[in-house]
Amino acid sequence: MRKMAVSEVLSNRRLEVQRDVRIHEVNRGLKGIYNSWTECRNGDLIAVDLDEWIGNINLNVILRMVCGKRMAGGLQMEQCRKAMRGFFELAGQVTVGDAIPFLKCFDLGGYLKATKKVCKELDCIMEEWLEEHRQKKGDAGASAGATEESLMGLMPSLLEGMELGGYDADTVIKATCLVCD
Repeated sequence: MRKMAVSEVLSNRRLEVQRDVRIHEVNRGLKGIYNSWTECRNGDLIAVDLDEWIGNINLNVILRMVCGKRMAGGLQMEQCRKAMRGFFELAGQVTVGDAIPFLKCFDLGGYLKATKKVCKELDCIMEEWLEEHRQKKGDAGASAGATEESLMGLMPSLLEGMELGGYDADTVIKATCLVCD
């Protein structure tokens, strides 16, 4: 899996092809700030939460490169942002159970429960996106290039006929996409 991901998906050529994604998202973010300023109409200063602004740009770049999806706003973006933030916070968390393994079953601090909850949320989101990719690929009107620009669109064709160690292709695709996030 690792060799395939590095040689096929994370190659220099592939990253160069997706260079436009980064440029486009930064330009879109700047246009959003400019539009907010022009809506003010009187030329006054406006407050911009840079933490949120940069976070949205990063999330959109990552999601477009990995999943071929852009979060435009609303409930879905908030749900995705919350799940991703929870994932990254819990991934870097050192727990008592890590240091003293026999205490792991007590789940001191509730990290295991929180991790399971975040993983279920991410699994639902990724399953929905994977299904969208399948529908796009199945539609006669969709071009093959548009669905295979992202990692999630490319993986099904790469995994055809491969031995996946007892896991189904969907699980491998979702896990690989999460690792790349």
